[in-house]
Amino acid sequence: MNFNASFIFDFFLPRICPGCNSKLSVEEDSVCSDCLSSILVADEERLKTEFDKNFGPTKVIKDFYSRFVFETDKTLQQIIHTLKYNQRFKLGIYLGKIIAEGLKPKNWQIDVIVPVPKKTDRCAYRRDRSRTSIQSHYHKGSVPEVLGECPGHRRRSRVASLHR
Repeated sequence: MNFNASFIFDFFLPRICPGCNSKLSVEEDSVCSDCLSSILVADEERLKTEFDKNFGPTKVIKDFYSRFVFETDKTLQQIIHTLKYNQRFKLGIYLGKIIAEGLKPKNWQIDVIVPVPKKTDRCAYRRDRSRTSIQSHYHKGSVPEVLGECPGHRRRSRVASLHR
């Protein structure tokens, strides 16, 4: 969409930032630049420390990656809340592209992208396990779009096997 069409569209149906509820400028995509800069980015030292603490002794996985550090009652929580509860699934695609940009320098050959719910004892998780990874469908699809097709990447749903 060209600049004039975006401007006219935003005039009648303004796009709102999920982090601060302000109107997005024409140049901004999904999240405003102020909110993006306020999100704490996970640096290599922190990722190594967390990996050693959680996975080092067991050697279950070789490595992991997180672009951001989750902080309670901060901008990232607002954005994830909007994605999850307000059905703004384009945010998932946007976040997936940001994650993929952070993965580019690592030059990994990704086998699988696994969405992991943090708390499995929540009522919603017990009620309907298929709902826990609905939003992950959107950002996991945008990672291969940025990095190139991953050999093990398959778009499929395993809802039936989750119910026991």
